[in-house]
Amino acid sequence: MNNKKLKILVAPGAYVINDNRTESLGTMTYYILRELGKLGVETIALTMKAEISNPIPNCRIIELLPGQEITQLGLLRFMTKYYQVGKKLLQTEDFDLIHHMFPFGWEVGFNPLILRGHAKNLPFVIGPLLAPHTSKVNLSD
Repeated sequence: MNNKKLKILVAPGAYVINDNRTESLGTMTYYILRELGKLGVETIALTMKAEISNPIPNCRIIELLPGQEITQLGLLRFMTKYYQVGKKLLQTEDFDLIHHMFPFGWEVGFNPLILRGHAKNLPFVIGPLLAPHTSKVNLSD
């Protein structure tokens, strides 16, 4: 019997992974990571910064730019940094899949780790998915 734990790279997780806001992608990411951790799944999550008062079991959160403001330039810096760190993690760690938590699609978001071919043929999970929109998603909300 194989007792190997599932290991997931969550890249990107959210701009701010948090456990204290009422509506945010960061809060949703926190609860998904927490429930995966309770199941024994090991995760490494890349985020701009974290605002967490309750630790997540089996999860290592890597804050890439904790002092950075969420501006257009800040988001560009975050995307560049999570690509660099994610690429290095994929070269040095043994992951079972990549989970992309951000919105994904035309004019909404993308994942440079996948587009640049660094996924080593790993399964790539997108979601949770947002319902279809008639206009672009405002990522600053």
